[in-house]
Amino acid sequence: MHFPAHPVWFWLILGAPFLVWLALWVAGNNLKVSLKPLTPWLWAGYVLFGITAFFVPMDGHKALRLAFGASFWACWGMVLWIRRRYMFETVRAPKAKWYFPWNAAEFSIPAPSVRVLVRDIGVTLGILRNLVSAS
Repeated sequence: MHFPAHPVWFWLILGAPFLVWLALWVAGNNLKVSLKPLTPWLWAGYVLFGITAFFVPMDGHKALRLAFGASFWACWGMVLWIRRRYMFETVRAPKAKWYFPWNAAEFSIPAPSVRVLVRDIGVTLGILRNLVSAS
C-alpha cells in the first residue's frame, strides 16, 4: 500500500471548503437557522483572504498560502450557495416570527397561479402605492 506524499494537514486544508459547506448545509436544513446574515461576513472573508492569498508575497510559506487560498474559495462558494438557497423565499403568515438582521430581504409571494419575485420591498411598496393612487 502506498500512502500519499502529502501530510494529513494538507488534505484537511484542501477539504476545508467542502467541510464548511457541509456544516452550513446541516445547520440550514436541520436547525432551521437562516444563513443570510452570514453573507456580509463571507464577502469580507472573500476579499481579505483573496488579497492575502494572491497579492501578498509569502516566500517560503506555501502552506500558509494554501490555507488562505482554501479559505478564499470556501468563502466564495458559501456566498454563492447561500444566495442561491435563499433566492426564492416564501412570505410567512402574519403572526410568524420574522428575522431581519439584514436590510434588503428577498421575497417571493406565491399566489394560486402567479409568483412575483420581489428584491426590494421598499421600491415595490412605492410602486404599489402609485398604482393604487392612480386608479
